[in-house]
Amino acid sequence: HSFPTRRTSDLDVALSYLGRILVIGIIISFFFTFLLTYRTTIFEDWKMVLLLALIFTIEVGLAYLFTQKLELSEYLIPITVAAMVLTIMFDARIGFMGITSIILLVAILIGNNVEFMVTSMFTSSVGIFAVRQLRRRSQLFTAIFALVGSSALAIVSQGLFKGHPLPIMGYDMMNLGVVAVLSPIVTYGLIGILEVSFSITTNLDRKSGSAGMPRPISYA
Repeated sequence: HSFPTRRTSDLDVALSYLGRILVIGIIISFFFTFLLTYRTTIFEDWKMVLLLALIFTIEVGLAYLFTQKLELSEYLIPITVAAMVLTIMFDARIGFMGITSIILLVAILIGNNVEFMVTSMFTSSVGIFAVRQLRRRSQLFTAIFALVGSSALAIVSQGLFKGHPLPIMGYDMMNLGVVAVLSPIVTYGLIGILEVSFSITTNLDRKSGSAGMPRPISYA
């Protein structure tokens, strides 16, 4: 007598996974539609597509590891690192659209956490703004102050709005503060590795070049 119930349960699970796959596909298509419309030259170089796919995969993978396996705070996910890397390696528009897609994917993974989405979008936007016209590697570290300030503002604002007690706000602020301090440092290391690995030349430490367009390829 339990067979039909089990069969129905299996069907529900299968449909749930199908729904997740479709939603993920929609979010990814959102980003790639932007690329096909405004940045078609990226698809002429398979290394650029591979780099984008790698950044997406690593961010979602770390989100799963931190929140599902290690049960750490979602604010320890290095979202701002991806935002700054995308901006430096490509440009600010790709950085913004890419990190928006990543945040949506991660938010779905951790249970449609709107508070995480709002906070991550705000801090990522600050990170993108801080490095959008990067010329010297030392400028990466000036982003620390902007990220720490924006992190504190986001946590306090949403904490007051949601009515979170001070200990919870303090815990969230501590986790987000750690990421804010480490993100520019990690980004600094990653840029050097990615420049060599993917044969990309950024405008860091260069006196010439177009502001906000780190790569020599034109994206007009």
